[in-house]
Amino acid sequence: MRRPRATLVLSLAVLLGGGAAARAASGTVDRALHESFDVQAGDRLVLRHGDGNVRISPWDRDVLEVDVVYRADYSEGGLGMSSERDFTVDFERRDRDVRVTGREIGGGGVRIGWSTMKVYEHRYTVRAPAWLELEVRGEDGDVEVSGWTGPSDVRLEDGDLTVDGFTGTLEAVLEDGDLTLRDCRLQGARFELEDGDVDLAGVSGDLRLATVDGDITARALSPHRVSIQSEDGDVDLLILAVEALDLQVRTADGDARLELGEGVSARFEVATAGGDVRVDLPPGTELDEHANGATGSLGGGAGRVLVRTEDGSVSLRGGR
Repeated sequence: MRRPRATLVLSLAVLLGGGAAARAASGTVDRALHESFDVQAGDRLVLRHGDGNVRISPWDRDVLEVDVVYRADYSEGGLGMSSERDFTVDFERRDRDVRVTGREIGGGGVRIGWSTMKVYEHRYTVRAPAWLELEVRGEDGDVEVSGWTGPSDVRLEDGDLTVDGFTGTLEAVLEDGDLTLRDCRLQGARFELEDGDVDLAGVSGDLRLATVDGDITARALSPHRVSIQSEDGDVDLLILAVEALDLQVRTADGDARLELGEGVSARFEVATAGGDVRVDLPPGTELDEHANGATGSLGGGAGRVLVRTEDGSVSLRGGR
């Protein structure tokens, strides 16, 4: 029984006397990085920004310019070894792609103790011609895009996406963040959100939108073809008149409120399995109400409006 005790004592002696004694370390990381690339039609920015905030805006030069700022303090103490903290950005040109990847360095190794990292500033500022294609991936940072026309694909784990003045094809997948669109003309746009709200204003075109746990609000929406699905959130839409409206809204556990602007022409069907239905349309509207919904035609019935909920109420009004 004495041999295991001797082995244990020797192991502790090696740990404490072999250069891995208790120590404290602290430092500051202050980095400002810059790079630029000549670009042409068909080129793409592939950005991996981690926890950093991103702002993307256009200019009239055929140049992609990226500025990155990272400022942080860190401190740690206890048993074990670890390297100093730092931050860098990998810039790489690969065929038609410009790849920009931010990386936090250090802090690895085995340690018993405490460690803190306080980031004061972590941001990416991107300027490029508006036609440049975008592929953006982030973890815990917000992204803002303005005045863009190139096909764009954004996927965020825990950040908000704000898009202003966008024209073209846009796809976005957000796990835990809000989506805001302002004055956008969309062509085949697709959005998926797990736990975030959607706020649209002055948006036109075709789009598909699916949410799991968040509310959807749209003001001055001028869609051609729109599909909206919501698991656990309310849907509140104000639709302006368009030539051929094709709108489908489905919710599982949320209310749907739809207001049609003057001049909207569509056949409509609203239905609910476990809520109330309220229809408030101009006198003379073709309307057939029943226990769980209503059907009818407004303004000649050129388009189509379909609203269905499982456990929520439906309100359809307007057209005056």
